[in-house]
Amino acid sequence: SLLRDLQGTYSNVSIDRVGRYGAYILQALGTQFINFEAQECVGHGVYIKDGQNTWADSTANNLPTNTVSFYDLHSAYNDGAGIYIGQTGSGANGAVNGVNFFGGSTEYNYRSSQGGGNTGYSIEIRAQATVPIEFHDFWIEGGCQAHIYLNKASTDVRFHNLHHFGNGASG
Repeated sequence: SLLRDLQGTYSNVSIDRVGRYGAYILQALGTQFINFEAQECVGHGVYIKDGQNTWADSTANNLPTNTVSFYDLHSAYNDGAGIYIGQTGSGANGAVNGVNFFGGSTEYNYRSSQGGGNTGYSIEIRAQATVPIEFHDFWIEGGCQAHIYLNKASTDVRFHNLHHFGNGASG
């Protein structure tokens, strides 16, 4: 878990079978993850959101997450989404901006759900972004309700060479 990380670089990290999220990233600025893996976690594989006061006080402070990059992310077999981008604060101040994924994949998530992994999303985005969230050469696979869920009309999400193996919903 990271709160207010400033320009950190994390390489060759594997998080398996933890009791919450594989990576929980709040109010990060210029942070990079290289060759990062989250598997069989109880929550989402990667959960990114805006800031909060402290770990003990989860009150939103309306400070954004900006420019976080993942290179070769692999998020698989988690009980939540492979990638979840959320927002606690309000408006553009509590946004998640400029998150980039270069290569990598998310597959077979929402394992513990009632439809045997078919009731959730590979990528779930519920945050506002004033700078695009982008996926470059990214793979999605596995049964799910829909591979991509976007719940903010004001968010700019871009996919460049999104690769998909069938067996999920068409939504």
